[in-house]
Amino acid sequence: MKKICGLCNKKILKINNNNQKYHKECSKLYFKEYDRVYQKKEYVIKSKKEYRSREDVKERRREYEKLDRVKRTRKKYAQKKEVKKIRARRARERRINPTTRKRYLELKRINNNRPETKKKSKEYSKKYNKRDKVIKWRKEYIKTPEVREKIKVRKKAVRIIKIPKDKMCEICKKNRAEERHHEDYSKPLSVMFLCKKCHSGLRRVKI
Repeated sequence: MKKICGLCNKKILKINNNNQKYHKECSKLYFKEYDRVYQKKEYVIKSKKEYRSREDVKERRREYEKLDRVKRTRKKYAQKKEVKKIRARRARERRINPTTRKRYLELKRINNNRPETKKKSKEYSKKYNKRDKVIKWRKEYIKTPEVREKIKVRKKAVRIIKIPKDKMCEICKKNRAEERHHEDYSKPLSVMFLCKKCHSGLRRVKI
């Protein structure tokens, strides 16, 4: 479908909606002129005067003027926070509600597959995330011969040595043993039976 802009009479290349009539820049100019003309109309000016002449509006204005500069800013931020909470609640409902969830997931999938979003995510990951560096480091680390030998020894221990059902941890002797620990990787069958807490502690501090 070819569409022509109503102001500049040129072809619209990027069509976001079926009801689109103007370019993005042209639409901004159009709405600026529309607002300028609309504000000068007689019924708009009358409605503004009537609203400002109301007593409740005057009282609110006086109360606002009495406040200090700090309190005014706090009031504005409080109003913004309330708006943010309402928007977050509505977004949560869209995700959870089964009637709107399908549509939400479709739009999310379409947005993630766009080339613009992919490019932005790559730029963001280069600036802030260290995910790519970590993945490269892991691949290089696993390829080293020392680590490969350790992995082989662990797999052998899992295959041959089974943890008994009622076996307690050899360090704390309170929790049930769930994992195996090698003190020497040259002896693959000499293993300590430990719980998760003690095993993670051994990696950080020598017990």
